[in-house]
Amino acid sequence: MAPSNADISRDRVFVLGHRGMLGHVVAAYLHAQGCEVITHEARYGGTPQEPLLEAVRESGCAWIINALGAIPQKGVDVETLFRANTHFPLHLLQCLHPGQRLIHASTDCVFSGARGRYHTQDLKDAANDYGLSKALGEAVALDPRVTCLRVSIVGPEGLASKGTNTGGGLLGWFLKQQGPVQGYTNHFWNGITTLEWAKAAMEMMRGTLGPLSSGVVQLGVAEHLSKHDLLRMFAEVWEHPIEIQPFAAPEPVDRTLVPQVVRPPLREQLRELREWMQQANRESFVQEKQS
Repeated sequence: MAPSNADISRDRVFVLGHRGMLGHVVAAYLHAQGCEVITHEARYGGTPQEPLLEAVRESGCAWIINALGAIPQKGVDVETLFRANTHFPLHLLQCLHPGQRLIHASTDCVFSGARGRYHTQDLKDAANDYGLSKALGEAVALDPRVTCLRVSIVGPEGLASKGTNTGGGLLGWFLKQQGPVQGYTNHFWNGITTLEWAKAAMEMMRGTLGPLSSGVVQLGVAEHLSKHDLLRMFAEVWEHPIEIQPFAAPEPVDRTLVPQVVRPPLREQLRELREWMQQANRESFVQEKQS
């Protein structure tokens, strides 16, 4: 039997995708803020009847954070993209108890990048399978129990003792480079760090993010940065002074969003992220349910 509204704990949160780039930071941050963080090791197989979905429904958590997803950079096939990014959030919504709320992670890649400065209600015109799979997954935001945070993110895949990065994202890739790298001068971005995303989720749970409590909510910084600018900030904050050569990509891309919630300047976020990476201890911070 699913828990009743009276049995749902406002201080308990279920984080899906807790081993990924976003999810591990979210879980650690929420734990540090005093939340009881629940995770699960079961994998999603593509159907509505899954142990993972049942665990969510039976968890007694008032808040569910879906940081689970698939990206093409990991070499996944098209079927996996749509299973993780479209089918899973829809099945997750179907399994929720009426008293549970969902915070769902989306991305600026729902847009093609042909013009930039995208508003929340602009046509989602992604021209690739990843963007389309994420755009379709945003259908969960039609339910009033759901807040879909649409923003691009940067952050660590894993933490190391000296504040460096061991993962395969842009930050991790950059910090592993020893020679000159190229930074696109015509690819524009105004996203946030994974730590800042976690803080925004905490604010949503506490009712302090702003007047927008459901639907698609766009986050971002006021700055519009090129990928070249972003790499230079990485180099400055992480004291990794390799040569960054400006390079114009054959196809310009501008996926900047018009944020409804403006977050602090990116340099400030990156400095806070590095400090957090140096101090965070991710061991044994969750009550983990084994499948």
